[in-house]
This record gives sequence, C-alpha cells and structure tokens, in this order.
Amino acid sequence: MISMKRDMDLIRALLLALERDEDNPPEVAKYQPKEVAYNAALIIEAGLAEGVIAEGGFNEIMRADLDRLTWAGHDFIEAAREETLWKKAKEKVMKPGASFTFEIVKEWLKAEIRTRFGGLDS
Repeated sequence: MISMKRDMDLIRALLLALERDEDNPPEVAKYQPKEVAYNAALIIEAGLAEGVIAEGGFNEIMRADLDRLTWAGHDFIEAAREETLWKKAKEKVMKPGASFTFEIVKEWLKAEIRTRFGGLDS
C-alpha cells in the first residue's frame, strides 16, 4: 500500500508544471498515480491552485485535476523556484519531525530571498 503523506517535493513539482502548462512533467514520473492525486488534492485544499477532486468510495481520492494557480500558488512558486534555496528550506524548515505549514515554508523562503537581496521588503 502507498503511504498517503504530504510530499513537498511532489507538490513543488506539480505547481511548477502547472505554471509551465506541462501535462506530464518528468520529475513527477517517479511517483505513483495515487500519490500524485493525493498531493494534487492537497494543493487544491491549500488554495494554491484551482481544480477538481474526484473521490471514490470511503472518500478515497481517485483523481485531482489542477486547472490554474491561484495568487497564493504563484507566491509559493516564486519563493520556492530556486533549487538551492529549496534544498536549504528542506534542511532548515521541512526536516523530519519538524512541524511546518505551506505558509511557514513560503515565509521562510521569502525571508531568505530578502536576505540575499539586501533586506528588501516584499
């Protein structure tokens, strides 16, 4: 059985693919369809994208189609776009056992970006 967990790398990959209007991004190919559907549903529920969630029996997520990024989704992707910064966020904020939300990750990324550019306000 596939573990249904929030996967921030998959979520980031799905959001970047949605921004590029790419249907089958190669970085998503390593995931099982149920993992992709589950994390796509989380994206919709978090308000990062608009889309449709199709559920089966026992509220099992069968499919989740992402239609477009929301303002919050664009903000998150702008903050998470750079690979080096994303890796640093995973080490500092999303480390195993740490408690975090999309908002905390996004704010941390934005603060790091401001630091790199001399303390500019967002």
